[in-house]
Amino acid sequence: MGRWMTQERTPREGVVEPTAVAPILRAIFELSPTGLLVFDTDLRYVLVNQQMASMANTPVEQLIGRSVREMFGAYEELTIRIERVLATGEPLIGYDVSGEVPGEDHREHVWSLSAYRLVDPEGTVLGVAVASNEVTAARALERDRTELAERLQLLAASGELLSGGLDEQATITGVLDLVVPAVARWACLHLREDDGTVRLAASRHADPELQGHLDRVLTALPITTDQPVGAGHVIATGQSEDLPQVTDDMLVALADADADLLAGLRSLGVEHGVVVPLTAGGAPFGALTLSVPADPDPPVGVATVDGAARTLAARHSLVADLAARAALALENARLYARQHEVALTLQRSLLPQSLPQLDGWDLGAHYRPGAAGTEVGGDFYEAVRRDDGRLVLAIGDVMGRGIRAAAVMGQVRAALRGFALEGHAPVGILRRLNVMVSAIEDPAIVTCLVAALDPGTGEVELASAGHLSPLRVSDREPCTPLELVPGPPLGVLGAQYESSRARIAPGEGLVVFTDGLVESREQPVDEGIDALRAVLDEALGDGSGEALLPDELCTSAVAGMSRGDATADDVAVLVVRRTRPGGGPGV
Repeated sequence: MGRWMTQERTPREGVVEPTAVAPILRAIFELSPTGLLVFDTDLRYVLVNQQMASMANTPVEQLIGRSVREMFGAYEELTIRIERVLATGEPLIGYDVSGEVPGEDHREHVWSLSAYRLVDPEGTVLGVAVASNEVTAARALERDRTELAERLQLLAASGELLSGGLDEQATITGVLDLVVPAVARWACLHLREDDGTVRLAASRHADPELQGHLDRVLTALPITTDQPVGAGHVIATGQSEDLPQVTDDMLVALADADADLLAGLRSLGVEHGVVVPLTAGGAPFGALTLSVPADPDPPVGVATVDGAARTLAARHSLVADLAARAALALENARLYARQHEVALTLQRSLLPQSLPQLDGWDLGAHYRPGAAGTEVGGDFYEAVRRDDGRLVLAIGDVMGRGIRAAAVMGQVRAALRGFALEGHAPVGILRRLNVMVSAIEDPAIVTCLVAALDPGTGEVELASAGHLSPLRVSDREPCTPLELVPGPPLGVLGAQYESSRARIAPGEGLVVFTDGLVESREQPVDEGIDALRAVLDEALGDGSGEALLPDELCTSAVAGMSRGDATADDVAVLVVRRTRPGGGPGV
């Protein structure tokens, strides 16, 4: 035991003697690149190393004996956290604090700070030790990387969303969804109409409960191009407005002596307003207005001008980029809407304005263009009563979309009507149409179904050029498809067609339709036809369908197949039904 103790008392190489610990600790404290200090229990400076004094831009002798509140009263939040460390013993690790130091003009620093309580061996609390490193450059780099990542993510989302369709309102909704709440508390979009007036297109609030209030205030706010600030002024000048401080005088000017409107504008709590123009071809046609926080990313401690300015500049640049993309998407949507309307007007003008009236028979038709965001198609139907009393019915679809499809459809329908009035049978009509379509300078593929009906007997002759078979409906029997001899579509040189025959009994009818009613990306045509049969059977019911007119049956078919306003493809439906003896309604 004695020899072991003697060995322990003998100094060994590399072992520091207790008498040397104090100089080592002093050297660590004084030479450390980390700022170090010690507070007593009253948070007065007891020890401060030179690195910490340099960070504070204050000589050590001016700090010793002074309290932190006395020297740096602006850092109250940090002081409270250090007091909590002193009271609870729970350390503070890696806490970022930012602000200014004495002697510098609005220069922002960021420090990473850790603090822990000092206790002697008897458990007496001695004070708090603090270690701090300046991380201004590192945090700026992190912030720039984060802002860049967020910006790229938002711009990527904007590119995907704004290129996804050609519907104006959907584009407007997408723009507001992008900026709220990612950039703004609330936002709105105004558009200038052809007559020069400015309308509110849409608005969005980050808080759904405040959406109604925002809509009421913005709807009550008239926007004119002679206003001194806001959307109207931006549309008139084409220049962005960045208003870091939205003053009450600005709101008064916008309210224009309307006390209720002024109260509503004040209630929106706009701190910082950004308004950017939507421009196409050098001419502004709208404005995007955002209400954003005055300090969107406030640092802990004291916010200074540099950081806020950088953040606001980055945000404004992002909004400008989004507005440019939104303007392009909206202008494309508006141009498309005009083209769509032209094609739709042409297409509607080429469809029958009325249907023939025959004793003992009822006819109904329904045409639904493709939804907004798609081009019009070439669906058509026809009903012609010949001099011999026969009724010629036809339905078809020109492959393709847009004005060209509508134009080809008009040619086919006009020729079909002429061939029918000349007295040709369905096969003869299709053969002549095939020659005509094949001779069109810009070739087209057209499906077509032609039926010639004898109203007296109910006998019907049908021929198909690549078109879907009609469905026989009855108020007493399930819906069934008619068997046809299929032929190739029109536009195929040398195509041959064959006729089929059927009889429509009293109380029965035929439903002919284009593939837009039964086919979609999610639903194959066979499944769609089965679904349509179920819809028609349900609409007719067990005898309850006696009062169902053909127009009503068309509407039921379109609604039951969910081919409403959201339909991508055109839909045409034509129904002919034979009434029961005595004039009572059948199908």
